[in-house]
Amino acid sequence: RAQEVNDMFKNKDIDFVLCASGGEFLVEILPYVDFSLIKNNPKFVAGFSDPTGLLYPITTKYDIATIYGQNFGFIGTKDSYKYQEDFLNVIKGDLREETSYELYEEEPLEKVVDIKLTVGEKLMIVEGDIGIPLDVPPTIINDRTMVPLRAIFEALGAVVSWDGETKTIFAVNGNTVVVMQIGQEMMYVNSERVSLDSPSVIVEDRTLVPVSAIAEAFGNNVEYDEETKTVKITG
Repeated sequence: RAQEVNDMFKNKDIDFVLCASGGEFLVEILPYVDFSLIKNNPKFVAGFSDPTGLLYPITTKYDIATIYGQNFGFIGTKDSYKYQEDFLNVIKGDLREETSYELYEEEPLEKVVDIKLTVGEKLMIVEGDIGIPLDVPPTIINDRTMVPLRAIFEALGAVVSWDGETKTIFAVNGNTVVVMQIGQEMMYVNSERVSLDSPSVIVEDRTLVPVSAIAEAFGNNVEYDEETKTVKITG
């Protein structure tokens, strides 16, 4: 993860970095982030929650503008809060002043889930036209479509963590908690045991999980087109 940060600041074609989501472990990458590289290649950075651990030293040490604003994973609701619209206007340079927002946290908006994956293709399509590269493509194992762990969980809006010692995956989305272990033909959804036709596996150093079971655990609908070998997730 630190190397990804370093690579983004090296890339001359990238002007703006928007954090994908929050989490709990960003602080662990800080010793491996090349801050001299960030200083010599300043870019505009935005995010909130866990990404603040990266934004704070960038701004306080090197006087580079950052925003405690939005993460990419929170963009895509059917409607937008005023503060979300203002955030997008700020990063586009169209807004110079913001005001306080009353009760916005008391008015939850529905997150749109619209994901498409195709077996053999290293690209996940989100919200109809946003392409997200995958390290390994979806593949069929035991007649079930398996997809990269972190990509699918984060696309579904879940915060995911990994226990390398026990090879256990933990994912949280709202009030839903999913726990699964590599090689086990079952997982737990809010302490309820759920059988899996195809257990999670490690392929090319990447963990693959059964897409239907994961998507349905978070209350989404899954359709599979046999002819095109395409999985569509909506919710």
